[in-house]
Amino acid sequence: MKVVKTHPEQRGRSLRAIFALLSAPSPAVQFEAAVTLMSLSSAPTAIKAAANCLLQLLVKVSATNIKLVVLDRLLDLRKSHGMLHLRRLWKPLCAHSDCR
Repeated sequence: MKVVKTHPEQRGRSLRAIFALLSAPSPAVQFEAAVTLMSLSSAPTAIKAAANCLLQLLVKVSATNIKLVVLDRLLDLRKSHGMLHLRRLWKPLCAHSDCR
């Protein structure tokens, strides 16, 4: 993130690298990539990718405290970018778990 602020011409390269990290094997790396992507871009593609990654983490991770942190980030995303993006992404999550 520091590189993007000091060298804006590197933004495209940085965003491509962050997009690649969304599919990293480590849940911690995925989480950090999603949060970083949310802070660097407001493009619909970036927001959808970050939200999708966070929703997948909710399904994969079993620790309740991690789920709470991920849900907090999703709520931040909902507040800053509107419910429309999350509504489309929330349905697949509900198909895999109980959404009452």
